[in-house]
Amino acid sequence: MKNELICYKQMPVWTKDNLPQMFQEKHNTKVGTWGKLTVLKGNLKFYELTENGDVAAEHIFTPESDIPFVEPQAWHRVEALSDDLECTLGFYCKKKIISVKNTT
Repeated sequence: MKNELICYKQMPVWTKDNLPQMFQEKHNTKVGTWGKLTVLKGNLKFYELTENGDVAAEHIFTPESDIPFVEPQAWHRVEALSDDLECTLGFYCKKKIISVKNTT
């Protein structure tokens, strides 16, 4: 699957102090969109959520972590676990629909 995806939008580097509030609350990605978190420094907690907002699983990610893609429409949220956090987020889609993503 990873080879079928292409990054169409890369967010800036965020720290604990400027991590967008919307990402710290329950949200999901759009249909056909995968998210890819990258932790550059520090620790980030990732919560897999149910549609009702209950925690289904928790993960702590570091720069050494092999962080999986967040599947389309998967409910989740993140939390900064360290003061030195630096992370970024890329949005991916299948190569065959990149032209559609670039025009919307």
